Amino acid sequence: MAEREKRSILLVVEGAKQERLLMNKVLEEFGLDVDYRIYSYGTNIYELYERMFAHGRDELEALSFVSVLKERETDPERRELLDTNFSDVLLVFDFEGDAEDRFSFGRLEEMLDYFSESTDEGKLYINYPMVEACKHFSDLPDAGYLDRCVSADDVRSYKRIVGAESRFQNYERDFCRPALDALVLLTVAKSLRLCGAELDLGDFADSCARIDHRDIFEHEKDLYCGRSRLAVLGTCLMFVCDYAPGLIDRERAAELCGPEAGA
Repeated sequence: MAEREKRSILLVVEGAKQERLLMNKVLEEFGLDVDYRIYSYGTNIYELYERMFAHGRDELEALSFVSVLKERETDPERRELLDTNFSDVLLVFDFEGDAEDRFSFGRLEEMLDYFSESTDEGKLYINYPMVEACKHFSDLPDAGYLDRCVSADDVRSYKRIVGAESRFQNYERDFCRPALDALVLLTVAKSLRLCGAELDLGDFADSCARIDHRDIFEHEKDLYCGRSRLAVLGTCLMFVCDYAPGLIDRERAAELCGPEAGA
């Protein structure tokens, strides 16, 4: 039997530092058997939307997401990176509810619908309200995580809030196994709960497969419009579950999570 070719992943992240540190650390700790490159887009999801859909959906069908990135890129080394033949594309961006006149639920819906499959145009992971949600855990166990929200008024000061409330301040220092397994497990449990489901530790792979990022968005939208709040959720922590859910040490993680895992 021929050996299966290793997957080659392009990780398109919003920022130049935090997202890069986080994704590198997660890949390092889990030892995911993939080749990957990280490309920092450098601005928010709404600028990306405007670039992607500037000439309408019909014209977009004749292009590819990577070709749109290359059209914008002026740095020769970064253009060369985009010439790689990637099997998967992942996008990691923030909700950016405070993006003034650019913010739009309709735009986010279009982006989630378009970027729904990593082996096609790409899969989009939106962090609510931003990437710092990935470390907004007071400790382990964290009795309040499943219900943790941030008000729309506090989004601009969210980094300060996380700095005051979280034990996990530094991705490189604090995101180590087995704590990282527990953080991923809690994120999966909260994602399922937002969608009206519960985590089944006995069939963790199936639980992960039932997570629908469009459904998460609809629940976040309802919460935001109805109560001016967002459920704190760093969805990009779950990308490892899309590739190898068996890497999560579920029993040890559940011990660290306590009843908050909801299992």
